Amino acid sequence: MTNLPRFIGELSRTLKSLPRRLFVSPFPPEGAEIGFDLGLAALEVAEENMGRGEEGANNQGRWVQMYTRGMTRPVLWCAAFMSYCFEEGYIRILCRNGKKLHAERFIMNEYQGESYPLRRSHRAKTLYRIVGEAGAFVDEPLPGDLACWHRGVKGSRKGHVGIVHHVDVQKKRFWTIEGNRGVFPAEVDVFKHVLGEPMLLGFARAPIIDLVELDGVWKKKG
Repeated sequence: MTNLPRFIGELSRTLKSLPRRLFVSPFPPEGAEIGFDLGLAALEVAEENMGRGEEGANNQGRWVQMYTRGMTRPVLWCAAFMSYCFEEGYIRILCRNGKKLHAERFIMNEYQGESYPLRRSHRAKTLYRIVGEAGAFVDEPLPGDLACWHRGVKGSRKGHVGIVHHVDVQKKRFWTIEGNRGVFPAEVDVFKHVLGEPMLLGFARAPIIDLVELDGVWKKKG
């Protein structure tokens, strides 16, 4: 007869070795470890926000206020939207039972004592650096990677970010979900790009969140 806990433990270790994963065992053995892909969790959030965006005036509205965690003045919100997606994705990883988190708890970058691996930024290039330094800067994008572009003059502090939705390697194209692109009223939408386009700065891959099962609850490892 198959040892179910041992089998699931071996399955978990196999899945953990995959380059990108978002999986939880329904019957985890005590001490089992699983890696959750923060980028894919953020992508899931981005997909659910398609069609939301500016209302009333440029860079304003209830959705922009939600992405900026309560700011009421006009804000260039592409990086705020990406920050929101990574934060909400992290919440989903930690709250496997579906509990909702109050946004205010992210002010200190913590949730129930668990350290958030990134930090919020409303500057595109700053967020790109934060994600890459926490995870990795990559040349070949995968779904869930953060894409960053120069905005205006190359080398300036201005930039733009979106999250990779899917990639066509043969045609050297990739699609992203982005906020704050286009004229008012800009909405979260999917946009097509070409790998190697002149204003593309690069791609950053968010870290894997390792959880361990203790007393029937998934907790962040370390």
